[in-house]
Parts: sequence; C-alpha cells; structure tokens
Amino acid sequence: MVICSCFNFRHIEALAETVHKLYKQKRGPKDPPLTVAGGNDKHWRAIDMGNILLHIMTEKARQKYDLEQLWSVGVEFDQLSEQQQTAVEYDWLAELPPPRSPPAAPPAKRRLPR
Repeated sequence: MVICSCFNFRHIEALAETVHKLYKQKRGPKDPPLTVAGGNDKHWRAIDMGNILLHIMTEKARQKYDLEQLWSVGVEFDQLSEQQQTAVEYDWLAELPPPRSPPAAPPAKRRLPR
C-alpha cells in the first residue's frame, strides 16, 4: 500500500491520470486491469494495481482517515475509528430523496369469450 498527499483536487486528478497512463504502458499481459475508486470524491482517490494499492489524498483527508495508523495497529486500537461520528458528518443523508414505494402491479387482463 502506498499513500501520498496532494495539494488539491486538480493535483489528485493529474496524478491519478498519470499513474493510469503509465500503468497501461508498463503492465504485462497477465497483469490485472487498473481499478480506480473514488471518482466523485474530491479528497481521495484509490487505485488498485493488483499487488499495489495507491491512495492519493489531500492532507486533510489523510489526517482524517489516518490509514497509516489504521493499518499498523488495527481498528480495535485506533482511537479515530472508535470516535462517534457527529451529526454534521452525516448531513448529506438529509439531501437524499425519500425512498419510493414500489410501483403497483398492473391489473390482471381479462379474457373475453369468443
């Protein structure tokens, strides 16, 4: 696992694109295709290259998630993972539309006698 910090979203985008291009040029025929996660996230991009997992993060996200400590001591000893999440961190849930009820089944078709 490789973790690096970027200055901003454009820096993350540029680095992810460069890594993607280089991987396509250098990969062997048996190497897996590149998998990129976090396309909509402006603070974190994860690139899975099979045997290497690259995390590209802003400094703020890197401090928040603290992956180095999480992977070195485990979740049960990581104080950040044990903290309760505040309601502010879940504000985005309020913006989601309410769940829709499933559509009603169409009425059964009647066969007319001939």
